[in-house]
Amino acid sequence: MNERPRVGVSSCLLGHLVRYDGEEKRVPWVSEDLASEVDLVPICPEVGAGMSVPRPPIQIVERASGTREIALVSGSGDVHTAMRHYCDSMRAQLEAQRIHGYLFKARSPSCGLIDTPYFSESGDILRKGPGIWAETLIARWPTLPVADESAVQDEAGRKDFLRRVREFWRGDLLKL
Repeated sequence: MNERPRVGVSSCLLGHLVRYDGEEKRVPWVSEDLASEVDLVPICPEVGAGMSVPRPPIQIVERASGTREIALVSGSGDVHTAMRHYCDSMRAQLEAQRIHGYLFKARSPSCGLIDTPYFSESGDILRKGPGIWAETLIARWPTLPVADESAVQDEAGRKDFLRRVREFWRGDLLKL
């Protein structure tokens, strides 16, 4: 039984140097305040799938055939298969760990929650939606409390996210 809720978090939000450009995107509220309230499970799907730091950026491409894939912006190399495999294996690991929420990095092709650009084969933005990892997690756990860092920029968003995580955790404790 967990004494505190367990929350998955995009590693870059904790200041881990995992981004494609090698830069950090630490969010102090996440690495300090949230970490004092919950047990954090840092995850970077891109590094987990074997991509280096730094690395060429990736993007979601919708093909004319209607299929979607993760592709390097440079157009060379297949990262889609590795990303799908990682997402499936990590989903199983998180299921075993019983997470109670997830905080994603906005606009990321892997972790964006609602604002990841989907590109056409010619490079035009078609629409925005979830990144591949966020989509995988939400499909598996549609009631899991999720947010991205833009939703927790203010006190109201932070309190709301923590409230939802704690409610989910309490519900999980009742199932044990």
